Amino acid sequence: AKRRSLLSQIWNSYNSAIKNRPLTTKVTVAAFIFSTSDSVTQYLTSTEPEFKWDGARALSGAIFGVTGTSFLHFWWMVLERMVESQFPIAKYRLLNTLLKVGIDQSIAAPFYIYSYFMVTNLVQNISFDNEQWEKVIQTTRKKANDIILPTMLVHW
Repeated sequence: AKRRSLLSQIWNSYNSAIKNRPLTTKVTVAAFIFSTSDSVTQYLTSTEPEFKWDGARALSGAIFGVTGTSFLHFWWMVLERMVESQFPIAKYRLLNTLLKVGIDQSIAAPFYIYSYFMVTNLVQNISFDNEQWEKVIQTTRKKANDIILPTMLVHW
């Protein structure tokens, strides 16, 4: 029997999981990628002589990975069906693609980016004091409102 490489085994396991449990697999991978990439970024951009890991920041990335990926999973399912029902890809390949990109970028992208800022900031600044929590929510909402348009202009 032919021996498969470790990477091949991992890839085959991932493909099996994505087929059998697509949402669970996607959110698990996203949580791992978001938290790992944030942790590596923290390390690479640290200017302190002694690196101090910000676990709340990495956790906020993981939590957004789960929420953002869940949203995208269902959003793309709806978007695919909606556009396909009006402009089947077999007949309107280019139009189908352009519509999905246009709708996604005008509706989902702003929501996704706004949500990223809201979720990560709220998780990093969580408070169990109601007055403090209200302040965190108001500050986060104001910052998110202030950055969404400039961020989207750069994004587009």
